[in-house]
Amino acid sequence: MATPSPMHTFQMDPSSPSHAPPGGSPRIRALAATLSVVALCGASFYSGTRLAPPAPPAAGDNTNAVTDPTFIRAEPHDPWSPSNWGAAEYQEQVALQNAEEQGFDDYDEYCPWCSEHADDRGWNYMWGWGECECHEGWSGSCCDVPSRRPCGAGITCQQKEANGMSFDCREAGTPNGDNGVIMVHGFPEWSEMYSGLMRSLADDGYHSIACNMRGYSVGARPTQYEAYMYDEIASDVTALADAFGMNKYHLVGHDHGACLSWYVAAEDGKKADPRIKSLTALSVPHLDAFSDGLYGPNADKDQQIASQYFTVFNLPDSAKLNFNLLYTTMALPILNSDHGFPDSAFNSPDDFQKALWWYNGAFPDTGVGGLAEVPTMSTATLLAEGSWMSGLRAVYPADDAPGKPAPNRIGNIKAPTLYICGADDFAILCTREYSKNTKNFVDGEYKFLAVEDCGHDILKCASDQSTLKVIESITELIVANS
Repeated sequence: MATPSPMHTFQMDPSSPSHAPPGGSPRIRALAATLSVVALCGASFYSGTRLAPPAPPAAGDNTNAVTDPTFIRAEPHDPWSPSNWGAAEYQEQVALQNAEEQGFDDYDEYCPWCSEHADDRGWNYMWGWGECECHEGWSGSCCDVPSRRPCGAGITCQQKEANGMSFDCREAGTPNGDNGVIMVHGFPEWSEMYSGLMRSLADDGYHSIACNMRGYSVGARPTQYEAYMYDEIASDVTALADAFGMNKYHLVGHDHGACLSWYVAAEDGKKADPRIKSLTALSVPHLDAFSDGLYGPNADKDQQIASQYFTVFNLPDSAKLNFNLLYTTMALPILNSDHGFPDSAFNSPDDFQKALWWYNGAFPDTGVGGLAEVPTMSTATLLAEGSWMSGLRAVYPADDAPGKPAPNRIGNIKAPTLYICGADDFAILCTREYSKNTKNFVDGEYKFLAVEDCGHDILKCASDQSTLKVIESITELIVANS
């Protein structure tokens, strides 16, 4: 398809991952939409497909969403998805019908009952826009997916002191010291993303925690840039293990959380923790393999193109550039906040900058150098490649620059490891050879799994079956190494 730029019209090859239009989470698509106003397709790094909401039924049509196949959702358990908000009137109608079926004449009385019993009955509890709806889900399989309700229903939300800071944490399951699981979110994400996985593991007897990490928890936002070096953030993982009394634990990380988890578990990592029983990396390959894909003689050109947003996020005061563009499109509280800890929302560009500093903390010159610096590509170069990333470069201009190798490669992993990613991820091209080379950096048991119908947001795949496959694969690794 043809996409206009401010000065050029060029032809894009849709078969190339780096040329594909962005998709995925609403906040990343919001960035893409905003940038398209200035002839961009976005700086998105999530991928995936969402289905548009159906039109509300005609008056008098009492078709139940449970049995109507046209009401299948790509994310049936995500109450914050615009696809759910778009059918709000119909959802309320369904909820009122269900209230009557349960013997409640008053909708306000039904909501508290619904919230208390929803998970026991395998139902969705949804409270977007001040409403509450309870029904048996949108498709035949969606009730099998663990609830993503941010707090309650087996998950305790609390503040926890660690490393001299206060972290907003979720906790599920009964601790015994040796059955721990620590989950680390990515950028710009919250620990809320793990709610379904935490409930699933609790049912299997595991004690899991997921905290809003440094820069995200309102009580853990140091103002110094140096506080966001990877070795500093890595120390939070081990400190949280101490705070929750975990003698041994399994480590799960997504996106930047996966980068950090590789760093924590690597034999040459400055904060390597011998208590780690297994490692699950979601979406991002081993850092040394990733570095080879970003820079050097065996670099993957499409991955270099797809990673051009690194060179923007790394800029000084990147959250404030171009009239706060990154903040406005990715981090405004209405777009991006933890619904269990609303006070942790990014209330200013300065707040969001602390999350962006995670990028600086990983690369050469600006951080610990555990990850190579991708070569910077100019607008002209990206136009020649037919990439939508040229729009990003038009807004954040830069000349071609060679990039840099990782000066501090992290070394091999000894713990049993699972690397799982979405086959449709347009940010991390995990089915490429450089990514598959992760196997060369794991000394212990290793498994790689690329899941169909999944993009970057690996715990919210386009189909329930794929999401369940991810959860089951993580659980299998943990159970096998407990």
